[in-house]
Amino acid sequence: MFDYIYYKLYRAALKSSLRDIAHFAAQVWFGGLISANLFVINGFLNKTVALPFLFANPKQAGWLAALFIV
Repeated sequence: MFDYIYYKLYRAALKSSLRDIAHFAAQVWFGGLISANLFVINGFLNKTVALPFLFANPKQAGWLAALFIV
């Protein structure tokens, strides 16, 4: 599934103005989407099931998002 999403993002980058750096653009978009989904699911579970939030401060969340992008 991840391969398909990456492939679609890569194909979209090839058709945009980022066609020269399509691999890098697809990687950045993919990492951003995965980290955003992780944060949304974590927030939803925090509100509904009373699970502890994953990050103690916003810097930790930023580092995790940057790790997914790279």
